[in-house]
Amino acid sequence: MTLSATRAVLLISRREFLNRVKTRSFLIGTAVLVLILAGYLVFFTVIGGNSDKSTLGVTPDTAQLAEPLKANATARGQELEIVQVDEVAGEQKVRDGELDALLSGTSGSYRLSGKDEVGNTLRSIVQNTTSQVTISAALRDAGVDPQAATARSNVEVSTLEPADPDRGGQIVVGLVIAGLLYIAILIYGNTIALGVVEEKSSRVIELLLATVKPWQLMLGKVIGVGGAGLLQFTVIGVIAAVGVQVTGIASLPASTLGTVVFGLMWFVLGFFLYATLFAAAASLVSRPEDLQSVVTPITIIVVIPFMVSFTIIDNPTSTLAQILSIVPFFAPILMPVLFSLGAVAAWQLALAVVLTLATILVIALIGGRVYSNSVLRTGARVKLREAFSPMG
Repeated sequence: MTLSATRAVLLISRREFLNRVKTRSFLIGTAVLVLILAGYLVFFTVIGGNSDKSTLGVTPDTAQLAEPLKANATARGQELEIVQVDEVAGEQKVRDGELDALLSGTSGSYRLSGKDEVGNTLRSIVQNTTSQVTISAALRDAGVDPQAATARSNVEVSTLEPADPDRGGQIVVGLVIAGLLYIAILIYGNTIALGVVEEKSSRVIELLLATVKPWQLMLGKVIGVGGAGLLQFTVIGVIAAVGVQVTGIASLPASTLGTVVFGLMWFVLGFFLYATLFAAAASLVSRPEDLQSVVTPITIIVVIPFMVSFTIIDNPTSTLAQILSIVPFFAPILMPVLFSLGAVAAWQLALAVVLTLATILVIALIGGRVYSNSVLRTGARVKLREAFSPMG
């Protein structure tokens, strides 16, 4: 009984999907990625908590600065713990790492001592506080009210284009989606490529092609492996979102759900775009050791837009960002970042989708021909002239 094209593709994609998700390596790989993600969350939570908190020792001579120091730190969004100690004990606590620094001395000869260095933030807080206290005392001695003098120098700050308070969370969401797509393309693109080579070298592919056509086999592989990748990274993405909320590393903006849905669309488009290239390229060789030579150029194409995504954050509306975002090989990774920042116009999105779909169609046609002409040829690497020839 001859299988229809749709039935053949569905059967192959189902086989590829189940072969991936039922394996121990899939489960272990997912668990490892989740553990790595958990490690990052814990790391940034600890680093974030430590970066906003300092412990400062003050001697009896500088104890009167405790409250102004705390007020200055709070105004900067920093948490400052003040510990009163004598100078000798304070220096020992600094050496032991119990204090970040020790403030000693008297007005005009204050000393701020750290173990090997004093952080810039803590140094700035102490310097500004001692300056304010000293100047206020001098003004009072001169009969001038310090608060009145400060009021006369007050500067009202306003912005013509206020920053979005959710911008930090938007950047995190956009980069996470772009990063997951980048990792998925590299992992599962290479998985597809390795599977093609293994089937060629084991001659299993000859049995498969007795029932289905080469392009059906290639499409089924892309859909099946892509489905497994989408499942794995959806699980990881959900866990990441929950972890970010629980740890408080960043507050997720209200637009997160829409950005995730948008990102899933580009995940599908981007994976089809690149996975077809990986499958076609892998069909050119017959040995696993030859695989790297044909997939390396594709890997470089994936890496470039991912690196660019970090450079467009500061100016997402720049001409370069807007142009690259509609280029098919850049769009799947750059678009989620720009969309999360609200820097994508409707026409721009529509054009990027149309161009990417058109590119996928072209690559599928060309890739299907290369796959058909190369997949049954074993031994030496298939020449490009033979791979692109009209006759398979």
